Amino acid sequence: MERLLAEKSDMYKDYMGLGDADEIGDEKSSTKLSFCRQFFDEKWSKNRNVTYMDWSTQHPELLLASYHRNKEAPNEPDGVCLIWNTKFKKTTPEFEFFCQSPVLSCCFAKFIHL
Repeated sequence: MERLLAEKSDMYKDYMGLGDADEIGDEKSSTKLSFCRQFFDEKWSKNRNVTYMDWSTQHPELLLASYHRNKEAPNEPDGVCLIWNTKFKKTTPEFEFFCQSPVLSCCFAKFIHL
């Protein structure tokens, strides 16, 4: 439900600006991309450096980012990993993982489907 409420764009919109093959020379094809959102969580991203990012091979819309400790909050976990979903315009991460030591790298596990 949160995804449906957060989504305000047309999922069928042509972001390439190409439309049909006949319109390639059209002025629509020369439009530029603009900034539409950022992946930031007020509680877990604030005052933290991003140490690593990884894209999921099984679900290409998922982005995993690891964050170093927040020096201004000594009682919070030193390491945080957040999984962001680029398909839906949510302002919160899909999943949150915490570690008591700083996280310097992260990656999605590769599973074999039988």
